[in-house]
Amino acid sequence: MKIKEIFESQPQFPPILRGAREIADYCHTWAIDDMSDDMMLEYFRDCNAVLKLVPINTLQEGPPDSNISKPSKEAKYIKMNPKTMPPIIVSNSVVIDGHHRFRVAKKLGLKEIWIYDVQY
Repeated sequence: MKIKEIFESQPQFPPILRGAREIADYCHTWAIDDMSDDMMLEYFRDCNAVLKLVPINTLQEGPPDSNISKPSKEAKYIKMNPKTMPPIIVSNSVVIDGHHRFRVAKKLGLKEIWIYDVQY
């Protein structure tokens, strides 16, 4: 798939989140639980995040304490169209934000998933 086709198929999300503020705002938009703004701004300081379509089997979940499974959250995402599901936030192939969306995509048998790849 050519880059133009990729972005045309995922039009509501910008191709790049520029800086910690944009990444943190994106996370706040899709998070169901409260997240510390200060912690996210520190974590993503001097970073950008690039929208990519990647094979789902190249990703892994983050540590258990950062992705506690809640069936009610997964139920919300399983009702979404997988083609318009918000991209997850990934760093070095590890899911940082979007664990429920990631698990739902795997349950649905998706081969690829939209991510924002954090660039340090």
